Amino acid sequence: MSHFNFREWLRSVFERIRRFFSGRYGFDPLGGFLLFVHVTIILVASPFAYRNPFVYRVIAASALIPLIFALFRLLSKNIAARRRENGAFLDALFAVRRFFSRLGARIQNGAALMRNRFKYIRTTRYRRCPDCRAVLCFPVKKGHRGKKSAVCPRCGKRFSVFIWI
Repeated sequence: MSHFNFREWLRSVFERIRRFFSGRYGFDPLGGFLLFVHVTIILVASPFAYRNPFVYRVIAASALIPLIFALFRLLSKNIAARRRENGAFLDALFAVRRFFSRLGARIQNGAALMRNRFKYIRTTRYRRCPDCRAVLCFPVKKGHRGKKSAVCPRCGKRFSVFIWI
């Protein structure tokens, strides 16, 4: 009777798995996102498990859609199509990230402008260009109050500004 060698058996199992996965597409960012969506849907559905089991079953069944699609992509041999899908996903992801980074920059710039308005409230007034919406600074000294003519440095438009105080 031969002796069972666990290491050899494990090595053969890994070799069969490696042969099975050779030529398949594998895991990518879109697959990770689909798995994240699956887990998120399951977590959102979990409070309904005891209150309304029917709603939980419907939501849990809908959570299988991204999971099945992720597994299909993982095991697919059509590598070109999966790369195109992943490229489209990464383009969309880049656009969303760029939108939120620009939004964050606008919020930071607005906060800095408000900080400067309060910091220099005695010496400077801020007005926007009516054409390009650029913020312009005007000094406030004796003799500088009243109606002024200004030229926007960004767009070159001439407009009038009234400094009250």
